[in-house]
Amino acid sequence: MNLYETQHNCRNDLHFHTNVLLYSSVLTSSSFAKLQLPLNVIGPDSLAFDQQGRGPYTGVSDGRVLKYEGPTSGFTGFAHTSLYTNLAMKYRSKAVCYGTIDQNLWPICGRPLGLGFNYQTGELYIADAVSGLLVVGPGGGLATPLATSAEGVPFGLPDALDVDQLTGKVYFTDASSVYGIREIIQAVGNNDATGRLLEYDPRTTRLGQLGLQLVEMVPLYWAGLTTAKGTFWVAVNTGKFLLPTSPTGLEIDAHGNVLRTVNFEAEYGSTLISEVQERGDDACLNLYVGSFLASFVGVYTLNG
Repeated sequence: MNLYETQHNCRNDLHFHTNVLLYSSVLTSSSFAKLQLPLNVIGPDSLAFDQQGRGPYTGVSDGRVLKYEGPTSGFTGFAHTSLYTNLAMKYRSKAVCYGTIDQNLWPICGRPLGLGFNYQTGELYIADAVSGLLVVGPGGGLATPLATSAEGVPFGLPDALDVDQLTGKVYFTDASSVYGIREIIQAVGNNDATGRLLEYDPRTTRLGQLGLQLVEMVPLYWAGLTTAKGTFWVAVNTGKFLLPTSPTGLEIDAHGNVLRTVNFEAEYGSTLISEVQERGDDACLNLYVGSFLASFVGVYTLNG
């Protein structure tokens, strides 16, 4: 249980509103809170919690990975994928990256997206949209590059990432082998299907492509994480690209059956969401919601 959950689990005192939802004929009350990012940054696309349950950690638009330290301190800097971001943090008067949402600076500052901890080592693996696959130690700081290509093909858009806690292997997607993060609209318009699912083994440093091909829409519109129950929460955005009409979280089982549906339109409007991650249990379940465009991490509490 992380710091936020320890202090505010199943309470509505910091939430903006509550409502009642119907899941599988069971009435469930819900409430929503915002974990606000620092000023002038957006895009908590992916979320991670360390082996002590602390966090969430998330990458943002200025190339930093931030760590949530609780309601008093909020988000603070933990790691970065570019030396320029490090310099900007040290010499703020000459800042190049710090506090920016300028996409043109991403090739300089980095743009961390997918995150995942190895609980045995405490290392945080990062899929950066422009810097490739990186890793940073438990103390944070400047991340170490691991790979920028696989099987002779450079990464176009490293995106979602997860770590197998049994083997230590890192699985991540390269959403396109042709288009970069600033060319997403062209990728979708051209029906790009060059995305890849990749496997990195830290023990051997071997990086290879699995026998799957991904369409660009998959990592952007359908990102899922397993729960302790063996189910998945996935973020789904319906509607036209970049203009979703109904950002929704779905919990599905291993057979593809939808167990629960949570609509986030009241909280996000037409803003695209990228991830839904479960913490807690059915008596009091927190859903942490990531978004490439929002200025906050959403925390949706379900009281069973």
